Amino acid sequence: MERIYEPEGWCILKVEPPGQPHFYQVFGSWVGGFADPDKWRLSSGADDLDSTFMEGDICVFPQSSGSIYHLALIAHKQHNFYAQGVLNHLIEQQTDSALGARVSIIDLETQDGRIKVPFKEVES
Repeated sequence: MERIYEPEGWCILKVEPPGQPHFYQVFGSWVGGFADPDKWRLSSGADDLDSTFMEGDICVFPQSSGSIYHLALIAHKQHNFYAQGVLNHLIEQQTDSALGARVSIIDLETQDGRIKVPFKEVES
């Protein structure tokens, strides 16, 4: 059964484990309310960005686990303070771990101020 996630804020992480192919993960965040805490989720990942496509105003990004992320382009890199702190900690923790995977937030190609779909990584 596929699960669909619709984060209120999101970014794409590139994970580069030593001696293995890189892959991409979605870091998604949701703002809580009075009785509901803020939340975040890291997707299982995808081997490339080519599987992204538009469905109306939403970018659809299937993951290797079968889950699907519906990403509003306007929500790209729109994390609150809590989620940004978690994201920074995750990146730092992965980089400092014994596995030594390099994790980075990637920039996506744009055209006329809009993110291009399918996603393409901007090489730095």
